[in-house]
Amino acid sequence: MFLAVLLQCLAAGVATSLTLNGTISIPVNYTHLITPNYTSNATTYFINTNTNNNNLANILQEAQNATFISYSSEFTDMLGPNPQAVLGATYDWRGDQVWFTSSILDDKPTTIYRLNLTDNTVHQVKTNLVNPNGLYYFDNYIYVVYFGNVSVQPGVARVNAITYEAEIIANSWFGLPFDGPDDITVVPSNHDGNGLDAVQIYFTDNLYDGLVDRPDSDYQLPAAVWRYTPSTGALVAVIPRSDIAGSNGVQVNANGTKLYVGEYDSLPAGQLDIGNDNLPGSMALFEYDLDSRGFPINKRMFGLARTYADGLKVDDYGPVWTGEGEGIVVRNNQGEVIGLFNHHTLMSQKMQSTSIAQVALAGNSAIILASTRLWRIDLAQTIASPGAFGN
Repeated sequence: MFLAVLLQCLAAGVATSLTLNGTISIPVNYTHLITPNYTSNATTYFINTNTNNNNLANILQEAQNATFISYSSEFTDMLGPNPQAVLGATYDWRGDQVWFTSSILDDKPTTIYRLNLTDNTVHQVKTNLVNPNGLYYFDNYIYVVYFGNVSVQPGVARVNAITYEAEIIANSWFGLPFDGPDDITVVPSNHDGNGLDAVQIYFTDNLYDGLVDRPDSDYQLPAAVWRYTPSTGALVAVIPRSDIAGSNGVQVNANGTKLYVGEYDSLPAGQLDIGNDNLPGSMALFEYDLDSRGFPINKRMFGLARTYADGLKVDDYGPVWTGEGEGIVVRNNQGEVIGLFNHHTLMSQKMQSTSIAQVALAGNSAIILASTRLWRIDLAQTIASPGAFGN
């Protein structure tokens, strides 16, 4: 997101020198017990907490300039002793390229780009899709949700990763247009024992009114998470707004048995809904089981985000990665925050007020889209195997 400056630099062959500031470990007990006194608020982050506990105060001060903040040996082991960062990324492992879209917040209409990792060249992928947004790579296709505009209804499409031909696969439910499709994920059939007899596509749809200047009368469907079955053409709303008030990310785990959905409310980013304003929803992550028919069941809260969670990803071992105000936050499969990639050091100085919204996982690398910077951070573990997730 917000990669216009980066694209200009890469296209011009401009070298960018970026450095990492190391790892700091914070004892996990400090995340729930601070004595004797402390002050903090939801508009800032844990590392900005003020306390007269001198030991913790020193740790938090040092953490503000650390690239990696660890709360667990799980995270430290994943990083390894010397995590390396380079400019670049990967997403489509067959094509050795990363696909991404520009942000609708500052670039209308939005555009799909692909970055070739072999020669660091950037190419615009020209399609007939209006305001493309979330992307997901599966089986030689890039699945895309797009916002549309005042004259083009939003929808779901796929782009051939080799020919770049685009095909719209859904743009209405019985003649009613979607509101604002935001994110998408694909669950393969009969993968790693998940029991599904058909590939399923899940996407979020919300009332992002004002983003594309559509009149209020265009919004006729309630917000929902939808499931589309390519083999039958069936389109079904599977998570209602009474269950997830506003979905801001959707992702499947590696064996296709769990679905993760991020929820947000209408408070400004950086403010937790503490229940005094009667707003629906919460800044939270939820985990569902997927039954053999592809229905999300057994909803349970997986984690609370200090700001809303975006750009959900799940690695091979089960940890969930999210873009949040304080950076890329990693939770293990028990929902415990085990560490984060610090927003303050990954973002340029000019973009400090902007959240990191996206991360991609490939091999032993985490690819972080940090506004005008694109990082590939090489880790000590393979977190997303080539061919995983049914690809």
